[in-house]
Amino acid sequence: MNISFTGERYTPEDFESKDHMSQMHWSRYKFTIPFVNEKKVMDIACGEGYGSNMLSKNSSEVVGIDIDSKSIEHAKNKYKKNNLNFYVGSVERIENQNELFDVVVSFETIEHVKLSLQKKFLSEVARILKPSGIFIVSTPDKDVGGEGHNEFHVHELNKPEFFKMLNEHFKEVEFYGQDIKPYGNKLSLFIARILHKLVKLDKLKIRHKLFPKKFRFALDTNVSNSAVNKNLVQNDIFTPKKIQQKETAAFLIAVCKK
Repeated sequence: MNISFTGERYTPEDFESKDHMSQMHWSRYKFTIPFVNEKKVMDIACGEGYGSNMLSKNSSEVVGIDIDSKSIEHAKNKYKKNNLNFYVGSVERIENQNELFDVVVSFETIEHVKLSLQKKFLSEVARILKPSGIFIVSTPDKDVGGEGHNEFHVHELNKPEFFKMLNEHFKEVEFYGQDIKPYGNKLSLFIARILHKLVKLDKLKIRHKLFPKKFRFALDTNVSNSAVNKNLVQNDIFTPKKIQQKETAAFLIAVCKK
């Protein structure tokens, strides 16, 4: 079974390997590989399975779950390995026993559910992780992208909110980011919010007629400011880097330990 890009769920077949969407998604999983060597891993909201497949090359076992049955069927047919399995599941109730996994991974998931389910989700992750387990989770910072710019997002978080929620279940929370921005650069954050508002209001896609391609790209992605100035690959905004206290990022990646 083949699945197509919906505007949110990433499908490798619909993008070139050097496309900004591909690099943004694949870089998160590449960042995670050193954490999963010979480990038992769960990939929550695995989508069509490309990331779970990447992690399975180094892990002892990978379990990918997703709420979309078509994506899971696609993953089962496309990625067939002895140490890789896919199941239909949701963040609300993960059907696994306590303290089973060494590492749990979940990228761009938490913002797709309401606040009460976000809290339940993190509680479930803490439950299935071993005492020495690691949780690696990503989400866009709403202060950079502007809450509500993405129709698929239900409840976005900023860096302080994200940290507070994670810190309720994990003693150590370390932030990394893609497209890092200083907190002090309020003009940059303001421009990013305005750009995303324009995208949301542009139902007729007038921007495609009025603006050059590079500027349209800035409007259409969460990496708005970096995209306008230079080639994205040269800027290397995709590779996750550690975030300092006075910095945030378009995409936050938290590495959490119990």
